[in-house]
Amino acid sequence: MGYNKTVYRTNLNSKVKKSLKPSANKRHHAKRILSGLLFVGALFGAALIAWYVNSVVSKDKINKGQSSRLASTGKAEESLKVNNFSLDIPYSKTIGFVGDSLTYGCCAKATPAPTDEVKMLGEGYKAINTGLNGSTTTDWRDHLLSDALTKFKDNKVEIVQIMLGTNDVGQRIPADETISNLRNITERLRDEADAKVIIINEVPFTSHNDDVKMREINARLPELVDGKTVFLGDRAAYDYFAKNQSLLVEGLHMTEQGYNELAKLWLAAFKRIVVEPKKVRVALSDGKFYKNDTANLTFTVDKSSEWWGISDYAGLFIDDSFVVADGKNIKIDGDTNSVKVTLSPEYLRNLSSGEHTITLRYLDGTKFSQKFTIKD
Repeated sequence: MGYNKTVYRTNLNSKVKKSLKPSANKRHHAKRILSGLLFVGALFGAALIAWYVNSVVSKDKINKGQSSRLASTGKAEESLKVNNFSLDIPYSKTIGFVGDSLTYGCCAKATPAPTDEVKMLGEGYKAINTGLNGSTTTDWRDHLLSDALTKFKDNKVEIVQIMLGTNDVGQRIPADETISNLRNITERLRDEADAKVIIINEVPFTSHNDDVKMREINARLPELVDGKTVFLGDRAAYDYFAKNQSLLVEGLHMTEQGYNELAKLWLAAFKRIVVEPKKVRVALSDGKFYKNDTANLTFTVDKSSEWWGISDYAGLFIDDSFVVADGKNIKIDGDTNSVKVTLSPEYLRNLSSGEHTITLRYLDGTKFSQKFTIKD
């Protein structure tokens, strides 16, 4: 019998096994074949292991890459949510600025306030600063605004900040004309540049101009607020720079630190108007009131009556009609945390059946509303 695999059968007796053993040459030949097979097997096994390891590592890299991309996307989405300040508008991170030399950034080679403000807002924000030295509200009304409107439209600006009035006082332009000019400017920004939010900031203190006239302009800025597009911005700059005149270079323009402080005040106003209203919680004790109910209706706004420098709320309105808090049928209690409006059953019974809206308005133009229903 020749050499075959039966040689390695273990159930044969010793004589049969002996008779089946190959000769020395055959054994040597067999060993060579076996070694070759083992070598080939080893190579094949090594290749198989290498393929498997590479496959696992590649898969792991892919998974890690996917996880990294997902994590990165998650962070980007989270960042977008954080920075996507909005008043129910398609928000643009490019902010327009209208003003005089204080907006432009004259004259101490300092960084302008608009530049500092958008930097503090975060990555992706930029300023279109159209401020011009020496300009008045009349200049802007008559000829300067046209170029600014074009720039704002070209850059898809949706929020514009205005600070004008310093040079009006210096050139003895009456406060009535200044306010009228500002109204014209805001209307054109809304209608021609499609600005969704216009923030009018207070004019800072300057020792160069009439203190009484400047305060009169600042006191009348709320007249321009409509609560829809135009909002009252910073109201602290005048007093701040009156108390910190070391931040003024020559009693008018600001130092580097002065412009940075102005940017912080503008930023606070921007957040108060554009960002924070989304976070304010509004609650109504009950959305339905029956004529025979004896319980009060309470309306709570999670925003204090003295909120970020705003001296007080602008008023309480029922169905867009101003109502006076008499302390009996209508009570308003305010503290540093919230404002609570209480309507008595007697007051509610005098309302007609159907849906009504209660609204609390603030001087900066922000407002908060809830609907309730009176049933028979």
